[in-house]
Amino acid sequence: SGTIRIVATGGQGELTHSIDGINYQESNIFRNLPIGDYTVYVRDESDCITTQTSSIEHSSTPVLELTEIQATTCEQANGAIEITASNGETPFSYAINQGSFQESNQFNNLEEGFYTITVRDALSCTDTLSVELEAILPVKIANTELLPHNCDNVQRSIVITPTSDDLSASFSLDNEPYQNYGQFENLLPNEYWIFLKDENNCLDSQQIIIPLIELLQIDTIMTFAASCEKAN
Repeated sequence: SGTIRIVATGGQGELTHSIDGINYQESNIFRNLPIGDYTVYVRDESDCITTQTSSIEHSSTPVLELTEIQATTCEQANGAIEITASNGETPFSYAINQGSFQESNQFNNLEEGFYTITVRDALSCTDTLSVELEAILPVKIANTELLPHNCDNVQRSIVITPTSDDLSASFSLDNEPYQNYGQFENLLPNEYWIFLKDENNCLDSQQIIIPLIELLQIDTIMTFAASCEKAN
C-alpha cells in the first residue's frame, strides 16, 4: 500500500483535500492506498477547487549483495559476513538465519556453515541471500621425532613435522623466539614444549621428553695372570 501527501498553497481560508472529488478532509495525507492513478482535489472556503493527477507505483524491492566474507580460522567462531543493500526504501535493517533485525550490515563471530541473510527496507520489503562461510584449517603438529644420540654425547635433536607444507609456519621451543624450520638441536635430557604457529596465528603445542641415557663406558677391567703351563 502507498501514501499520497498533498501540499497546496493559496486560496481562501482553510483548505480541504480529497482523492475522489466527493469526500474531503482537513488532513493532506491519504494512507493505505492501492497501486494506481489518482486525481487529487484541493478545495478552499470559497469552493474553489484545483486538481492534479498522481500515481502510486510499485516500489523497487531491496537487493542484497555480498561485500566481504571472512572465513573462520583456528577452529574458532571468528568468521564474518558483510553485505550491502541497494534499491528499496531506506533505512535498511538486516537479520541472519531468521534472527532479530539490526541496523548494522555486518555479522561477526560466526562459525563455519551456511547462513541466510535477510534485508528489510522501510516498506517492509525484503530480499534474502545465502552465504557459505568456510573454514581455513590450522596447521598442526603431525609428528615429533627424536634423532638418535651420538655415542659420546647425551644431547639430542628434535624434528617437527607439520600437517601441511605451509612455508609460513614457524616453530618454537619452550615459547622462545620462533624460527621458520622445525628442528632443534643439541638439547639436553629434559621436558620440552614444542609450539607451531601458522600464518593465521593459530597455535598448536606438544610436550616431548628427552630421556636421560647413560653413555656407554667401561667401568672396570679385570686382568688375570697367564698360566705357568706351556702350550704343547
